[in-house]
Amino acid sequence: MTCDVCALDDRRYFIYVCHQCDYVVHKKCIYSPYVIKISRHEHRLSFTSSFLSGEWFCGICRKKINQNYGGYSCVKGCYYVAHSQCAIHKDVWDGKELEGEPEEIFESIMPFEEISDGIIKHFSHKHHMRLLKEVEKTNKINKHCQACAFRIYEAQPGSERICSICKKTEKIRLECGECDFVFCFHCAILPMKFKYKHDEHPLIFSYEKDSNGQHWCDVCEKEILPKNGIYTCNDCDIQLHFECLHGTNMYLLPCKSVILNEGKYDILCNDLPTRYTCKRCQKRCEDKTVYKRSDDVIYCSMYCIVCEKYGIKN
Repeated sequence: MTCDVCALDDRRYFIYVCHQCDYVVHKKCIYSPYVIKISRHEHRLSFTSSFLSGEWFCGICRKKINQNYGGYSCVKGCYYVAHSQCAIHKDVWDGKELEGEPEEIFESIMPFEEISDGIIKHFSHKHHMRLLKEVEKTNKINKHCQACAFRIYEAQPGSERICSICKKTEKIRLECGECDFVFCFHCAILPMKFKYKHDEHPLIFSYEKDSNGQHWCDVCEKEILPKNGIYTCNDCDIQLHFECLHGTNMYLLPCKSVILNEGKYDILCNDLPTRYTCKRCQKRCEDKTVYKRSDDVIYCSMYCIVCEKYGIKN
């Protein structure tokens, strides 16, 4: 007799049976939690006695789920599901029943304060910064600040400068009016605080232009330079590259799909015990997300998808 909770025919355990509706449950499965949080998914999961019609695959073991039996699904509705026994395994679940417990609310902290239109105060820099766009040459002549009366010099339309954080060259950027500090938009919106799963304290974004000494990233174990911006916990002495913390594609939403080169790709979290292998480069995927084609082929990046399509070898 198959248990309707765990979907297993395990004769080692006593069972309870409802004769009116033929519902069968192992004695041990009666105590299964209703709402849990696992390490493989960002949202909470809740128990469901069955799934909607369709093909469902466990987000933990990747095997097919029988829709007629119980399992766990995401409370946010993002199509993440798991077998009952996979979801409550000690390797992925902390053993806490969360039914009736309020969800943790992380404070949403903007990385900058908007002073006025096009003027911001960023947490990593002491001066106000302005949005720099291309301007006509006639606008450069005889312009003075209404506060300090000094002449204002604007940028050689189309000029480029290097971002002080990521060191990439950008045309449209944020510049400090008092020093040479420059922000690209990508770095300007990096969060000030970030919750790291391996540290009980929030990590703080830090930038030190004149830092001395050697520092090492706790994820990739490569040298880390505070002048390029890092995330750090002063209590635990943890330091991380922001790429190692957020991933290269930090704005891609897992469990969604994208259209690339006329093909549809599902975005998956790269959080399995054994990382995915990219079909094109044949390397283990290192980023936080991977791309799965409709035929279940995995790519580690958009670059590998493009190279595969057009036959680019290097």
